[in-house]
Amino acid sequence: MTQPLRTVLSLRFAAISLLPMLFMGGVVWQVLLPRLDARVAEEHRALAISLAHETERYLEQPVRALRGVAVTLSREQDRRPGGALPNQLLTALVLGSEALESAYALDAQGRLIEIALPQGAIKRAANYIGLDLSGNPLSGEAHRSGRKVYSESYLSAVTEQIAVAATVPAGERLLVAEIGLRRLSEFVRRVAVSSDMRLMVVDGRGQVVAHPDAELSSQQTNIGNLDILVRSRERAGTKESVTEKFIFEGRKVMGTAHGIAGTEWTVLVTEPLDRVHQPVWEILYGLALAGAFSALLAIGIGVLMATGFSTRFRRLSSLAGELAAGRMPQNWPESSITEPGELIGSMRQMADAVRQREGELRELNAELEARVHGRTADLERTNAELSVAMQTLEQAQDELVRSEKMAALGSLVAGVAHELNTPIGNSLMVASTLGDRTHEFESSLEHGLTRSALNRQLSTCREASLSLVRNLQRAAELISSFKQVAVDQTTSARRRFSLDELVREIIVTLSPTMRKASWRIETAVPPGIDFDSYPGPLGQVLTNLITNAAVHAFDESSAGVVSIEASRLDERSVQLIVSDNGEGILPEHLARIFDPFFTTRMGRGGTGLGLSICHNIVENALGGRIHVASTPGQGTVFSLALPLVAPLVQGDGEGLSA
Repeated sequence: MTQPLRTVLSLRFAAISLLPMLFMGGVVWQVLLPRLDARVAEEHRALAISLAHETERYLEQPVRALRGVAVTLSREQDRRPGGALPNQLLTALVLGSEALESAYALDAQGRLIEIALPQGAIKRAANYIGLDLSGNPLSGEAHRSGRKVYSESYLSAVTEQIAVAATVPAGERLLVAEIGLRRLSEFVRRVAVSSDMRLMVVDGRGQVVAHPDAELSSQQTNIGNLDILVRSRERAGTKESVTEKFIFEGRKVMGTAHGIAGTEWTVLVTEPLDRVHQPVWEILYGLALAGAFSALLAIGIGVLMATGFSTRFRRLSSLAGELAAGRMPQNWPESSITEPGELIGSMRQMADAVRQREGELRELNAELEARVHGRTADLERTNAELSVAMQTLEQAQDELVRSEKMAALGSLVAGVAHELNTPIGNSLMVASTLGDRTHEFESSLEHGLTRSALNRQLSTCREASLSLVRNLQRAAELISSFKQVAVDQTTSARRRFSLDELVREIIVTLSPTMRKASWRIETAVPPGIDFDSYPGPLGQVLTNLITNAAVHAFDESSAGVVSIEASRLDERSVQLIVSDNGEGILPEHLARIFDPFFTTRMGRGGTGLGLSICHNIVENALGGRIHVASTPGQGTVFSLALPLVAPLVQGDGEGLSA
């Protein structure tokens, strides 16, 4: 499909102007964006490490003061074993620290013996004296380890504020300090660079203990299921940070987690990904605006240039049209541009060449007309000769067809005569012998009938009749087989039948002849394969194939196997395989195996009609295909592809005549 020059130039100029913008956008996306992510991740990592150090100092300062109290109390206890602890030290520790909410001491049995509370809660101090805290896991772990231990965050029953407990052993006693987390949240809020950035301190259970939003910290929000926190806990003690992108609070964020030394706590810094990428988006937005402006400008320039070119091209097109119509233009335009000027000069040369070619064509046409007349006369003579040759070839073809038919007829007659000669000749000889014996018997009646003569005559008649019956039956079977060489598919009874039942009936029919045979039949025909076809012809095919294997595949001493297998090819056809493990068929015989009267046992009971009949029945009556494959010494395989529904023909169901 062609397009106007204006459209082509406008689109190409626009594409040329947009390509640099797209290239710059790709560079920004592929290069600047990863670098921006790396820079922001480094800033988050530095902020997380700084906050982790500050949190560590925040927790360590009260513990350091508590350790000093523990040293003082241990000395006092050494001077006065079993004496009471001076509560003034704990009270001074609580009142002198902004982070401590309360401090108390436990004896060796885990009972609370001293407690220091803030100024507003001193009156309740007596309520806690004697409280048994021996079941507190924090107390037991501190006694076992002999070192300071931090607890997870919890709601203090004394101050009703979120706090974390730190324990320091003091001889047989244990000093416990509750460190408030409100000031830690205020510190986190001050450190945050922007309102969108989230700095959080999370304990080992995943509880948020410090957050810019003080209300969120008091709600004990648990975010321990975040993958970044799980990976950070796995790297505890390595001083490595974990940075990744994930969904948090309904937004995609970039986060960095860093563990706090000496605890199972983690600092988490998150920032929305859209804010991280905002500089890149601003650059891309500017590039998009610049690209749009460049495209519009290029389209305008393309339209102006295309208008000028279109005027020149239309003029040249009209001149070419006149030249094509046989009119030679007289006024040719001029152009100051090199390329259009060269095009106009070429068109002038073309016009001169056309004039010259016209004269040459007139002369050539006259010469061609003379040649055509001569060639026409030659073709007429050649056609007459070819007609005579064609008639000769047709006569030769008819002669060849008649010769082939006579040769086939001669072969058929010779085969029929050869096969019928033996049983008919035997019958004639027996009938002649019976006539001679009967004449002798009549002659003996004139001299008197003896019992021995009567017995001989009866024995002769009995043997002669049996011989006649056998030979005539043999002749009748041969004649019946000759008739079935050309099977008429309209003479078979059509009905629905199951293949496995038909195979079973055929094996039962052949069982009397198999009792003394050294070979056996194996079947693998699944039930459920139902045909709408001709069971009689199909049974005859199976019988002929089994009989052919018995005669040709095995000798009298070989213990062979004839296998019958069936399987579906598709919804409308079935593959039936009859195979044996006998002697096989020679390659030079394999191509003629289905020819009428071809047999390797001529004169020894073979007629050469069984497989020919099978081929005609399968191909014509059953509408299928039959194929044979054999390797000498390894057996023979007959493969039949049969439709489940035989082709409909006139006369279905009228019965099969022999």
